[in-house]
Amino acid sequence: MTYSARINEMNETIAANGAPWGAIDAQSAARMIVQNRFRTGLDIARYTARIMREDMDAYDRDPANYTQSLGTWHGFIAQQKMISIKKHFGSTKRRYLYLSGWMVAALRSEFGPLPDQSMHEKTSVPALIEELYTFLKQADARELGGLFRELDAAKEAGDAVNTHRLLKAIDEHQTHVVPIIADIDHAVAQAYDMIHPGESETAAVRSVFIIDPNKKIRLTMTYPMSVGRNFDEILRAIDALQFSDKHGVATPADWREGKDAIIPPSVSDEDAQARFPQGFTTLRPYLRTVKID
Repeated sequence: MTYSARINEMNETIAANGAPWGAIDAQSAARMIVQNRFRTGLDIARYTARIMREDMDAYDRDPANYTQSLGTWHGFIAQQKMISIKKHFGSTKRRYLYLSGWMVAALRSEFGPLPDQSMHEKTSVPALIEELYTFLKQADARELGGLFRELDAAKEAGDAVNTHRLLKAIDEHQTHVVPIIADIDHAVAQAYDMIHPGESETAAVRSVFIIDPNKKIRLTMTYPMSVGRNFDEILRAIDALQFSDKHGVATPADWREGKDAIIPPSVSDEDAQARFPQGFTTLRPYLRTVKID
């Protein structure tokens, strides 16, 4: 329903209820309704479930349509991240929030602290999720409030073009509410062997899984909880995998773009000459290198 239709609906409701409702301003009431799109947690669940189904279908059609998940542990952090994403990209499409394993493990239980509690002390997981969505809904109310003020100014100035633009922006407003994902019951962590004996019974080790467009795990890296990941190495590994798939070669240790690659032993010299007309270097009977620009 459009903003204008909401105002008409409220005018009809106020008129139908007679004098006791006479002091209610239909426009103000309509704005409150628009600013509070999600009235219950069930409304949010239905909305985010639909988004996730659409995103999974889009990814199945084209792996380039992947989602980006942003870690969070506090309502304000979640709010500012989504405000920034929307301001920078103009949309929150295919952006999610996630509660990472160590963040969840660090939450304060309703019954006392959990074993792996960290400095990020919160309430229970359901209470944290409620907090996150409260802050995201506040971001909606704030942004729409700004549009309403601009609309009032445009109407007062008699600016029909800007009035039309702002009405369209209000009707097509994209919420900051996005899906929140978390492995609360550790099902994913257990399936991918991310709970290591002696480390923790609840928090996952720092694992990286590189999955190709065919949805196959091509590489895994696992770091103990006490060691941070090396993102330069992760990016190098992705470059090497993509290069190998494209050219049918292998890459040596510490390979970087521009360095020589290795021709697999399964490729004969005759086939290698046909595939790499620029020539290759034979260092050993089993080791041939080639430079590919």
